[in-house]
Amino acid sequence: MTVSQPYSSYPSPQPGVGYAPQPQPMQAPQAPQPHAPQQPFRPAGPGQPSGPRPNILNVIAAEWTKLWTTRATIWLLAGALVAMPAMDLFLTSHYSGNAEVRHDQFLTNSAIGALVAVLLFVPFGTLVITTEYTSGMIRNTLITAPRRFQVLTAKVLVLLLGSLLAGTVLCGISVMAAKALLPGNFADPVPTSQVIQAIFGAGLFLSLCALLSFAIGTLLRRSAPAIVILMALIFLPFVIGIMAGASSGSLGEKLMDYSLFSGLFAQFGNQMSESAPSAGTMLELVGLATVALLGGAYAAFVLRDA
Repeated sequence: MTVSQPYSSYPSPQPGVGYAPQPQPMQAPQAPQPHAPQQPFRPAGPGQPSGPRPNILNVIAAEWTKLWTTRATIWLLAGALVAMPAMDLFLTSHYSGNAEVRHDQFLTNSAIGALVAVLLFVPFGTLVITTEYTSGMIRNTLITAPRRFQVLTAKVLVLLLGSLLAGTVLCGISVMAAKALLPGNFADPVPTSQVIQAIFGAGLFLSLCALLSFAIGTLLRRSAPAIVILMALIFLPFVIGIMAGASSGSLGEKLMDYSLFSGLFAQFGNQMSESAPSAGTMLELVGLATVALLGGAYAAFVLRDA
């Protein structure tokens, strides 16, 4: 009986004589799969925001924060809060010694106190825009929010609301303080409706003065010339009218009647003459002048470079 050998012991087959290995067909290299091209990172250039553009509500919120975190705003409003009652106290010490004091004398005292507030609201409105130009922050603002019309509209709305709120509150404090210090004992009492009208009318007048100074500051981009021009518009016509003579129907009387100075006093029921326009008419005229200057400010802000 033959014993079988293990499989590993069998010799491997050898190629025959003249055998040559056949060349294998070459395979073409596989083309790499196409991939979506990756965009290289490029930082945003001037006027190209890296994120989504802010809407009008975002810009208004930013301008509101910017307004009430500015040191000049706080100092000017604090100065008005102190100066107006201080002026009432000074005038009260002058009239309190009289035997007869008119019941509406406190409104006249409040008008003089509001005139002091105008001297502070004018730079308040101007600095809202001119500080950004002098510090260079206007470029950062326009990079973040490149829509210039939107930016200026936000500034106007914030200034209008802030100055109207601050002016009305300050005039209310001044009127109440003047009435408490000098109640009066002569002539007819002042109705409550007239007091309320004086407070809100004077607050609106102060806000219009702030917007006027803002418009001039946008056109000039400098604080000092804008403040000087508006101060001249407030006081110069009244002074020229006095120097020219305020006879009935004369040019001097017209200058006095239609000056911003007399417009402020008209809000407290103090007309310069019988032909002087009413408080409502003066608000309309100042409002129209404000809209006209703001139109020029919009054109300059949109068309000029920062």
